[in-house]
Amino acid sequence: MSPAATVSNDVDGDGNKKAKIHKVVPHEEWVQARKELLEAEKEFSKKKAELAQKRRDMPWEEVKEDYEFEMTGGKVVKLSELCQGEDGTVIIQHFMFKGGDNGCHLCSFFLDGFNSIYPHLKPRANFCAVALASPEDLEKVGKKKGWNFQMVSARKNTFQKDYGVNWGQDDVDSGSALYNYGKQQWKFGTMAPGISVFKKADGKVYHTYSTYAAGLADLNATFALLDITPTGRSETGGSNNMWWVKQKENY
Repeated sequence: MSPAATVSNDVDGDGNKKAKIHKVVPHEEWVQARKELLEAEKEFSKKKAELAQKRRDMPWEEVKEDYEFEMTGGKVVKLSELCQGEDGTVIIQHFMFKGGDNGCHLCSFFLDGFNSIYPHLKPRANFCAVALASPEDLEKVGKKKGWNFQMVSARKNTFQKDYGVNWGQDDVDSGSALYNYGKQQWKFGTMAPGISVFKKADGKVYHTYSTYAAGLADLNATFALLDITPTGRSETGGSNNMWWVKQKENY
């Protein structure tokens, strides 16, 4: 069998299909190519494990304020009370949502995935979404989406601001809304996405990790599965990233 080329459909950042050429080879040649890729994957896995260890080895910072979050029915829960599971840990998604029928569709995309793994995660670490919306709007959206994790409101505290995902409009307009540890001037509204981790130990709460921007992508199972397909995510980078993501009820 001689090598040939086949045309498969790919999609650019504007949703237009474009041609992509793939070689077609005999089985023996395919296996050899796969073995070469396997070596690269093994090296990547090793580096990834080393990076994960560096995350675990990060120093902690004490959280001086035990933030109070609103729940429905006038109830309040403290950050220290969200630190649950056998390890006293909570993973928080900073949810871009101020109220209405739906929050940010990209945040919702991540939350859909986290909801599916929540039963496996909960014994080890709690997971919670924090937003500026009212508790009632959060409950409404959670029921609509079928989310089972806890959702709480930070509308009456500075939690979102303190962890780098909320600014005033004046800050955005002046270019002083710094995101991702100052790597980026945020220009896309007054809210931004992120994930933060907190751990309770010896009666205190510590901030152990936060990630923003492209750092969030490693936490998404949909990306991981698409990345093993020939077409991948069909993204061209930059402003076109995640152009294909919708609220799940809109597909």
